[in-house]
Amino acid sequence: MVASMILLLFLSIPGQSLDSLRNIEDCQVICQQALQYYSENQDPQLIYELVENHWYRQEEVVPTLDMLEELLDDNAFIISEFGDIIPGEFEFLGELNLGSYQTTLVYLIKYQYGLYPCSFRFYKPKQYYLLNGMQFGSSAVEMMEKFYQVNITVN
Repeated sequence: MVASMILLLFLSIPGQSLDSLRNIEDCQVICQQALQYYSENQDPQLIYELVENHWYRQEEVVPTLDMLEELLDDNAFIISEFGDIIPGEFEFLGELNLGSYQTTLVYLIKYQYGLYPCSFRFYKPKQYYLLNGMQFGSSAVEMMEKFYQVNITVN
């Protein structure tokens, strides 16, 4: 079983203000840019930029960055389980909403030997969204399962 990992694969524009994510479409755009960039470059610096610019508790940015740095060192585990990432290959499964204040965006990243789920949770305390959770691997499976579709063909 794949170990639970919390990672973030985000492309964040340096200097972006906390209020730059005004709607869920803005969140989707940076998630998709991040996954595209990650699948092509696997640059962990983007994770740090996202947390610095959009983490929901600014006083926790440094401890969160420290935790992410530790977790990113385990990236070799993903490759050992799933093979190499296929550049540019990821899919948006959908969003899960808790009212109009919280949205979780769920994605699949395509690797050589399988799919790797990830989710990004955004909370809207005022007029803008903040990142307040992220999951990758087995910790994101529950989110992925909400989008399973079963197609049965009877001959």
